[in-house]
Amino acid sequence: MFSCKAILKTSISFIICVVLVAAQPLASRSYAQMIAIDDEGLSRISAQSGISINIGDSGARYTADVIKYSDTDHTPPNWIEFRNYVIDDGSGGYFSFDTEGSNPACYNFITIDVGTGVATAGQTTIVVTDTSHYNPRYYSVGTVVFCNQALGSLDIDNVTRQDSNFTIASHADGTYGIDFDYKTKMYIGEFKFTYNTAGSALSFSDIHLVEDATVITGDTPEDPTTWDLSDIRVVGKFKVGDLENGNPATIDVATVSSVNKTSVFYNFPMEGCIRVEDVTFGARDFGPCAIDGIDVHHLNIQMEP
Repeated sequence: MFSCKAILKTSISFIICVVLVAAQPLASRSYAQMIAIDDEGLSRISAQSGISINIGDSGARYTADVIKYSDTDHTPPNWIEFRNYVIDDGSGGYFSFDTEGSNPACYNFITIDVGTGVATAGQTTIVVTDTSHYNPRYYSVGTVVFCNQALGSLDIDNVTRQDSNFTIASHADGTYGIDFDYKTKMYIGEFKFTYNTAGSALSFSDIHLVEDATVITGDTPEDPTTWDLSDIRVVGKFKVGDLENGNPATIDVATVSSVNKTSVFYNFPMEGCIRVEDVTFGARDFGPCAIDGIDVHHLNIQMEP
């Protein structure tokens, strides 16, 4: 089993990589239609403030020839490219973002609310609960290119999330900028980077992001058969930022006077647990990986032109 401290930086980089690939534009082709709500659906509706959104019989597939990011301090610029980028159901078809399902306890409406009850006194917040990611999505990049050098292909398979909560507000001290937090339980079937034409790959299989896996009775980090992470009420959600306890993730834009450049400043504190049931590198099997008790107080990123 890997040491928690030894690969904490690697795990943070892994999270950022997943977010970078997965957070691309959602869909260029989609279909949806208005349908009547049945009695069971109506029973879950009550008159109150806010917006509730129910999605049924939905699907989308997204493709891009290339998605590119460049630096700005070289001429010509250097690029990182994701070529032949696809989000689908793993078989070339549409993935579903239905909020309906056979288990009413797991599927609910998307909700949007405005209030003041989840952050510092006086902060008005927008709270979005997203339930549209219960069905699996598959992400693939045919070729990753860095500075004109092809590095290999990337596949992120069977990505699902339970109810995700996104809360956003202005800074509590009244200054310009954004406070937010994001809470979710995520499962990834496999994260695989294939780095040569022989098919050799670095693979992370059965990845779980939760708040705390150690609360499971009988949990043994080196034995994935003891990881019962299915009940979100027990293991909780992985957190980026924490508005309620005064440690939000933040986004700010400011001009650095010493260099006269306007920059975007991010701070992403994180709290949670990452469990990976199996790690393989080429022909070597390294077994499971458990990174428990992650508590990133500050993760500061500055981006400037």
